Amino acid sequence: MDEDKELLLIGTVHGDPDGATRLGNLLRRENPSIILVEVSPYGLAYRRRNMRRLRSILAKRIDRLSGIRGVFSKSVEPVQALFTQILMPFEYSSSIRFCRDSGARIHCIDLSSESKRLIGEEWNEMLDFENLKALWSAEQEDSRSSTRRSYGLASRLLAEKEKSCLNPYVREWLEDPAWQKRESHLAEQIRIRFDRMTTGRLAYVGGWQHLLYPTDAGTLCDRLADLKPRRVLLR
Repeated sequence: MDEDKELLLIGTVHGDPDGATRLGNLLRRENPSIILVEVSPYGLAYRRRNMRRLRSILAKRIDRLSGIRGVFSKSVEPVQALFTQILMPFEYSSSIRFCRDSGARIHCIDLSSESKRLIGEEWNEMLDFENLKALWSAEQEDSRSSTRRSYGLASRLLAEKEKSCLNPYVREWLEDPAWQKRESHLAEQIRIRFDRMTTGRLAYVGGWQHLLYPTDAGTLCDRLADLKPRRVLLR
């Protein structure tokens, strides 16, 4: 690998309530010239077109449940998480902010076909009134506690060097054609752009699960191992 350039893989917990600040600080320290984000062009365009409408629908349905406009929708953890999910992911918003300040370039490289399928299937269910009612009444873990727990698991797994220990965790991905297609697409997009670089640092920002290595599941990091990426967990 060319010593004048480096591939940096940044692993996140999606929905991390402090993720934007953490990622902004990390990007300023690492100062990449190119950032590739685990957001699809379709997902980005869909949010831009529909964010205001979706938030309005969600707010009205929450009002039906709470009877108190604008109070519970901002204070109940699972409901706040839904508002956050409709917003641009912090991985994108923090990265684009850094790029505007630094002149770095950003690309959204996730698979649009898979994003379109997930948004079509999951977001309708997410905004369904009965689903909201169930969320409203369920006991929920504090988002920061949940995030800390997820980062703890990620830290332990990313420190693991034996396939035999990692494979049980990733076995379901090995048997999932959609997951394999997505990992292949992400790896190809990263490799194309990294090969074009002559100097500098390319940073990928996405879910920490893609950074697991070594495994038999063909994770993103498995597929890019020959490029000797440096892995960093955002925590």
